[in-house]
Amino acid sequence: MTEIMELPPDLVEQMVDYITPSVLVVWKASKVYLFWISVHFAIANGYYLVCAPTSVSGFFMSPFLVSSPHCRALRWANEQSALSVDNMWIVFGTWMASKITSFF
Repeated sequence: MTEIMELPPDLVEQMVDYITPSVLVVWKASKVYLFWISVHFAIANGYYLVCAPTSVSGFFMSPFLVSSPHCRALRWANEQSALSVDNMWIVFGTWMASKITSFF
């Protein structure tokens, strides 16, 4: 038979006290991350719909659309949102590394 090992209650309490603040920080940071993911997704799809139509007329209009102000703005916003997501991965990795190294 498989036996289930029970942890001492004081150890479980210490683990919960240590983990809960970290989970709250991750949740707060993930809201910002989810916001930027949503913005990037919407802008990337908006650029595809507005500036790169998938039709024969869209093919012939693309040289004019690519330099239009709204398409340039969508490209800029797409690059900035992607940069924000990249930077958040760096921040998250650094934070995780600091949490892991604090055990040693």
